[in-house]
Amino acid sequence: MAGYNTIRGLRVKYLSADPANAEAGQVWYNSTTGNLRVDGMVLAASWASGGNIGTPRGNVVGAGSVAAGLIFGGSPPTTGKTEEYNGTSWAEQTDMGTARYALGGFGTQTAAVGVGGEPIPSGNGLKTEEYNGSSWSDGENLPAANSVMASSGPLAAGLLAGGTLSPATSSFLYNGTDYSSNPSLSTARAYFDGAGTQTANVVAGGWLSPGNTAATEEFNGSSWTNGGNLATARRSGRMAGTQTASLLSTGVPPSDSTRTDVEGYDGTSWSTRPSTSVSVRDGGRGSVGSTATSAFIAGGDKPSGQSNSTEEFTGAGTQIKNISTS
Repeated sequence: MAGYNTIRGLRVKYLSADPANAEAGQVWYNSTTGNLRVDGMVLAASWASGGNIGTPRGNVVGAGSVAAGLIFGGSPPTTGKTEEYNGTSWAEQTDMGTARYALGGFGTQTAAVGVGGEPIPSGNGLKTEEYNGSSWSDGENLPAANSVMASSGPLAAGLLAGGTLSPATSSFLYNGTDYSSNPSLSTARAYFDGAGTQTANVVAGGWLSPGNTAATEEFNGSSWTNGGNLATARRSGRMAGTQTASLLSTGVPPSDSTRTDVEGYDGTSWSTRPSTSVSVRDGGRGSVGSTATSAFIAGGDKPSGQSNSTEEFTGAGTQIKNISTS
């Protein structure tokens, strides 16, 4: 390989370490390793198999990231089982205080919220629990019993929308202690999901009698507005990411089967993303970072039974490589 003195006339930077935020096509000389380096190998977006969850289940919800994931609740049977993911394997943790399924969930592996859920007649639909990384504790009850709602955000700034409550256009904010009313959705719906924050959120899909909807709505902190429709109307899909860079994976099409196809949203329109390997609905999900370039989906209902699989999504990008000259 040519040394730095050979290629310095090309104005290649001389660095003691690889740059923290290298750009595609950027070239530099790493003086510590003695290598000429480039950020230039394009990687396609893809899903890969992860570690199996300990308890197969559907109607489960998740939070956190690929390297620090969390799933809780689910059925059948109705459970409060909680598992943590380290990017390789799942480990069972303390159960929720109240076993339930079809609940909402948001936050991180060490600061998560589980809210509402079925069966509602037993009072599950009102209950909030918070997870601190080792145990669950009771939080403030929801203003109204609810399940199969959209839920997203960190523990102290969560957003809930729609679901089985009446009216199904309702939305609420959670500050880590109390709930407050939020402007209503334009489209009533249940069995859907959301992504983002209290001031920049997006929800998509869901069920609206007599069938699925493709409608997308965005929230800017004060009002909901219509966004671009999904290519395929579906319910029971899972979302990850932000208002301007999100994924909607799996779910149920009008035929009432499960599906593997995935769509991505850029803040304006939806486009096709790589499909998952396992066809499920109502799986636990999580995302990391400011874009939907790293996410997981775990468990979920299959056409027959419940899944114990985990799939991890990696978005398109570039990879740093050594290059040689001759």
